[in-house]
Amino acid sequence: MNWIKKLFQNQAVRYIFFGGCTTLVNLLSYTLMRTIMGIDITIANFISILLAIVFAYVVNKIFVFESKRNTVWEVIKECVQFVGMRLLTMYIEVFGVVLLSCVWGMNDLIAKLVIQVVVLVLNYIFSKAFVFKEKKDIAELTEKERKIRKTKKWCVIASAGIPAVVMFIAYIANGVFPFGDHGVLIIDSLHQYLPFFTDFHDKLAASESLLYSFGGGLGYNFWATYAYYLASPLNFLIVLFPARNMMDVMAYLIILKIALCGGCFGYYLTTRNKGKNFTPVVFAVMYALSSFMIGYYFNLMWLDSIALLPIVMLGI
Repeated sequence: MNWIKKLFQNQAVRYIFFGGCTTLVNLLSYTLMRTIMGIDITIANFISILLAIVFAYVVNKIFVFESKRNTVWEVIKECVQFVGMRLLTMYIEVFGVVLLSCVWGMNDLIAKLVIQVVVLVLNYIFSKAFVFKEKKDIAELTEKERKIRKTKKWCVIASAGIPAVVMFIAYIANGVFPFGDHGVLIIDSLHQYLPFFTDFHDKLAASESLLYSFGGGLGYNFWATYAYYLASPLNFLIVLFPARNMMDVMAYLIILKIALCGGCFGYYLTTRNKGKNFTPVVFAVMYALSSFMIGYYFNLMWLDSIALLPIVMLGI
């Protein structure tokens, strides 16, 4: 018994053990929904991952990383960070299972197990480096450090929030659904991207192959279409809505992506600015609502590149 106690004093061993428990929760709930309840692959995958995330947060907080944050605000903040990181790996898991099962023909339960190994490693890295990392207590920070941290946080929030609010007001003023019967899709997004998004939605909902589609003409190479038009992780959100509202979902994806453009550029600028002031917000809003963005907003797949550009610049 002593060697077992000594073994469990190792954080990595505890993580692997409870990671296995989390995987078990994930796989059992997924198997139950697929084999007994007959739920679709994507929906069953999504629900099982959510259950696993809740279980994982509790056991990681209490047993693995032994987090000492106990106030309501600290727990909420920690939980949001944990869920945010897990949502990133959830995209990998959802798409990975679809890729292995629907594209490469692997049994979906085996595909689920293979992806679990990748997700387990990524989750440990994210949890160790970001969520449960030992941080200086706010009380230990100097007044200047507290001010810098607060300025950086609000710079990013304002940089993402202001463009989103501006776009939302524009939607209301122009009677875009649900504030009217108008839409914002024009040119290619209406005549080309909308059919692609609808086809993608149907494939996700029905767990169909992503390699080929008979949704247009005599059929077309859907995998090439996905790679160019649909490969944004945000596009998996469309499966949560009915196909009949795909045009409206795409309209609000535009707002989300424009907000991300502002938020990412604001993060880049305030990092370079070292949180001295709120000047980055001005330039981040101009970046997110620039003439290029307003002129070409209907090219949804380009917006992801514009959002990621500041992060690439920061990395360089």
